[in-house]
Amino acid sequence: GTAPMSATGPQKSIVLWVAVLLAAWCTFAMGGVVFGVSALFPALYAQNYKSSACSARCSASAATSAAAVGSWPATTKRRLAEAGEFLSGSRGTLLEVAASDVLRGRSLREGSFFDRLFDRLSGKAEHSKAEHSPGESKPESRNRHDAPHRRELPPPQPHAHSCSDPCPLGVETKCCDHQFVAFSLAASLAFFLVDAAAAPWGELADRRGGKLTLAWASLLSIAGFAALAGGAYLLDDAIVTAGLLALGCAGPGVFNGAFYGTLELIGTGEPKIRAALTSLNAAAFDGSALVFMLLRVAARAARVGLAAPCLAWAALCAPLCVALWRLLPAHGSLLAQPAAAAS
Repeated sequence: GTAPMSATGPQKSIVLWVAVLLAAWCTFAMGGVVFGVSALFPALYAQNYKSSACSARCSASAATSAAAVGSWPATTKRRLAEAGEFLSGSRGTLLEVAASDVLRGRSLREGSFFDRLFDRLSGKAEHSKAEHSPGESKPESRNRHDAPHRRELPPPQPHAHSCSDPCPLGVETKCCDHQFVAFSLAASLAFFLVDAAAAPWGELADRRGGKLTLAWASLLSIAGFAALAGGAYLLDDAIVTAGLLALGCAGPGVFNGAFYGTLELIGTGEPKIRAALTSLNAAAFDGSALVFMLLRVAARAARVGLAAPCLAWAALCAPLCVALWRLLPAHGSLLAQPAAAAS
């Protein structure tokens, strides 16, 4: 790890700049990727991530409704059934009269609305009776506004999810609100781990050096991408969640390891390179929120799931992190060199 420091002059400067660029790349590829998790929502919805929340909610609602209805008296059930049959037969008439009044600017609170509704229901009953009596003439409608002003109401739009239908694969929208809540909870836990893990990773980098910190954090991050790939391939929610949490936990470690390790490599000199390292690493950490967007675009362009892009990204990160790790010095080795030279 300390061999590059034996170079002098332009060769040493080239080594330092390569290390700075590799540190920025590692931070971009694995630093703050979970901050862009919203870009994965459509892709994970398409693989039915957390769709079990919809089924569980439907089962709970059905059990609650069945228990409530089962406790009603028999008389109440019979009357509700009769009311349902009546409303199912007169629903169209009620909506037509209400719509006609709204289109004419009339208030539904006026008593004339109920008079017209009664006339329509009576006319409907007489019309039905005339159809069953061939010898009688067909009665005329008692509502003089029916024929010229009747307008059809638009059919109701189907809900995005029905308890009787499972959530379909390949649909990039939420199956129900409970799926969105469960997804948001997993994302929030990943965000929390980014902040919670920053202090332990910083302590490790201070005590054991950036090289060791980068090694452990990179392994954890690559394992997180591999878990995302495996969960997408197996359609396993637990593996996908574990991958997101691993990426959230590893992000600050990659940032601290790459930054502190490269700072040890540069030493006390080269102020321009130190400034470039600081600015590039900070920009790379913020820009790493684009990683999930890139993976989603790649998956859509190749018409595959998230498994292949996540696995390819992990394979890309591994050799570059190894290259940076080989350039970084062991903790304290460069600090001991000036003291040895002075003695």
